[in-house]
Amino acid sequence: MNNITYVTYQTFPANTANSLQTITNLKFLVKRKHNVRLIFPNRSLDSSSDLKTLQSHYQFSEFFEINMLGHNLPFRDYKGKALFKKIRFHLSHYLWSKKAYKFIESSNRVNDIFITRSDWLFYFLAKKNKKVIFECHQVSRLRIYLIKKCLKFEKIKIIFTHPLLLEDFKIDENYNEKCEVIHNAYDEDFFDNKIKKKGSNTVIFVGNLLRFGKTRSIEFFIDAFNDSRLSTFNLKVIGGPSSKSNKYKELVKKKNIKNIKFLGHLPRSETLFEMQQAKIGLLINSSESKHSLRHTSPLKYFEYLRAKLQIVAVDFPSHRELPFNENIIFFDEDNKEMFIQKLYELKDIEPFENTEYEEFSYSSRIKKIEKIIARLEGLEPPTL
Repeated sequence: MNNITYVTYQTFPANTANSLQTITNLKFLVKRKHNVRLIFPNRSLDSSSDLKTLQSHYQFSEFFEINMLGHNLPFRDYKGKALFKKIRFHLSHYLWSKKAYKFIESSNRVNDIFITRSDWLFYFLAKKNKKVIFECHQVSRLRIYLIKKCLKFEKIKIIFTHPLLLEDFKIDENYNEKCEVIHNAYDEDFFDNKIKKKGSNTVIFVGNLLRFGKTRSIEFFIDAFNDSRLSTFNLKVIGGPSSKSNKYKELVKKKNIKNIKFLGHLPRSETLFEMQQAKIGLLINSSESKHSLRHTSPLKYFEYLRAKLQIVAVDFPSHRELPFNENIIFFDEDNKEMFIQKLYELKDIEPFENTEYEEFSYSSRIKKIEKIIARLEGLEPPTL
């Protein structure tokens, strides 16, 4: 058992895949009998340090310590402060990270293993010779600079969530042993093999309807499913924000499209129940985002695998590098004819039944992280 502190600039509770990924990490670390603490900022009107509130929102029962630190800084998630938002975010992130580091130094768990998604906390902890794992999900100029600085410190490891993400950081080969690719994973606690598929033509998309403030090609799929050739297919879209979901709901109603349902944001258990009843899962994104194009390792992809869905994805390098990518049916972005053709091709393809997907359960992911922790503790030889 290890004392592990997960310190992050995220806020909780939140309806984002990133916040869910962090909470699921904590949940499975606790399941593995580690002593876990979460530190995050009170930077949203919805932020809460009440464990029961987080348990209810994310639907888990495990216990861990929570420290929510004050955030009286220029950046907060409320309306009326759009001016210089990016600058204020970076400034607030830096200042809060210094505050969080001072809090850690004054606590009785200063010798913990630290896990973070925060660039600045990674730097402050690494510089002071703490044992720290940085989970890297995206690339930025600041992150490239700080990772380059931190690689020279002794007690650090970096988890990249996609092989192309690691590739694009252009890490010096002398530091290869400090880096590892570990994809996202599915939470096996929410899946039940007894759930039956409802129909052979039920298609599902799960995820936020906005990414980095922009839509995720939803209009393309509304147009495609409004085509008479897809009249026998049914599309279910699960995700928020509510304002966007309601807007799309009104749009399909206005166009009298009967085979599309926007269900909005649903509790985790209901979302995955709907997923397991479906037959086909969609991976959609926009090439306007480099993260979507090259670096995304979507949580929903691994959930689709576990739900034994046939998967149709826009043809991006990020999707081409996913595990079991040979089972994905790809179509060109914004190519309606090709998309319709691929859906029909699925009728002649058997559903994916390979049990090797268990490698991408959260239990397996945490075991991989435990090996990294063991190497930081000097209990396991480094990988070659």
